[in-house]
Amino acid sequence: MQVDATIFGGLPVVVEARLLPADRSMGIAYAYYEIDGIYTTRVRKRDRRVVMKPIPQSWWDRLDRSGELDALAEEVAGGR
Repeated sequence: MQVDATIFGGLPVVVEARLLPADRSMGIAYAYYEIDGIYTTRVRKRDRRVVMKPIPQSWWDRLDRSGELDALAEEVAGGR
């Protein structure tokens, strides 16, 4: 599933996530979304195609430290 979102106060991105089932043996009581990738997008001028580029690892670290990654996961779960 792909969801449009924003990070860092306004940068538009596409979040790719998948729904995983509950696994009570691991203490997970409800189905949840796992984020597989976050991509920035732009439109190529030449042929107007949308190009998606994965965000760098440093951005993942920054999102995790700031708590924005959890907020993004909540946004994805709410946008299903």
